[in-house]
Amino acid sequence: MLEHVLPSQAKPVADSADMECSPALGEMFAGASSLAKELHHDRVQPLHLVAAMLSTETSGVGEILKRVGISIESVVATIQS
Repeated sequence: MLEHVLPSQAKPVADSADMECSPALGEMFAGASSLAKELHHDRVQPLHLVAAMLSTETSGVGEILKRVGISIESVVATIQS
């Protein structure tokens, strides 16, 4: 569906590829993966990532979520339901 949007000389992007990321993002992915394993889930889902953002002390996004009343406990409870 995107072929008409891409320039003709553009090379297709692989379905999966390793990409570099910042140390903070790597820590968030690791936290989300750890939570998924702890909850006996086969795959990391978006709410695992949200929980990881909330548990990271330096996450600006986590701080915003906390300010609007979203807690890691509520996210984990939602994951488990």
